[in-house]
Amino acid sequence: MMNNAAGQQAFIDAVGKERVMAGFPLPGGFKKGRVMYMMPVEETKPVALPMGEVDGPVTARTHDVAGVLNSMRGYRAEIRKDMDDWLKTHVALLVPTLAPAVYACNIDQQHFAATRDAHVLIKRALHEALQATRNAGIRITPPALSAIDRIPEPVFVRLLSKFARTPTFENVLGHLNTAVDEIEHLTDEFYAMIQSGDTSTPTIDQLTPYN
Repeated sequence: MMNNAAGQQAFIDAVGKERVMAGFPLPGGFKKGRVMYMMPVEETKPVALPMGEVDGPVTARTHDVAGVLNSMRGYRAEIRKDMDDWLKTHVALLVPTLAPAVYACNIDQQHFAATRDAHVLIKRALHEALQATRNAGIRITPPALSAIDRIPEPVFVRLLSKFARTPTFENVLGHLNTAVDEIEHLTDEFYAMIQSGDTSTPTIDQLTPYN
């Protein structure tokens, strides 16, 4: 359960397909010293944990693993047949867009919240990232995420500025502050992922040096 835009083949080659499943840990958090800080979960509103087999079929062991995840307080398993696309979409949405813009603002919440230029660049980079991902033959997953591209830029900027002042975004900053090496690695994976689509990404290229 991790960020991954490179696919599962390296894991399959290492330990065999029968020992590999894929998923993503939500709602996220960060390490500070010896303490892990996580967004709170509520038993009455469990957080969905997407997971599934690497090639899509739902098997007996898929349900077995889902049962283990469902046993955790505040969580529920979301069995997916498109986990690889889900993971690649997640990287495309955040790593070449939000992450470098936050780093450009020195990982400072108030600085980022007040920097309109950073929000505009994120919006434009998102358009490029989604288009490049599609052009590389990857399905945007969940499909509803494509709606982000249709939000008018002024509305997007206003919403992002408001979100940037919330405790949830503070958690995002905490993760980015401790995941610099991971973001750099994922940026390389993103560029490799979209290479076959041959899509121009000028805004992403402008932001990438900050990662």
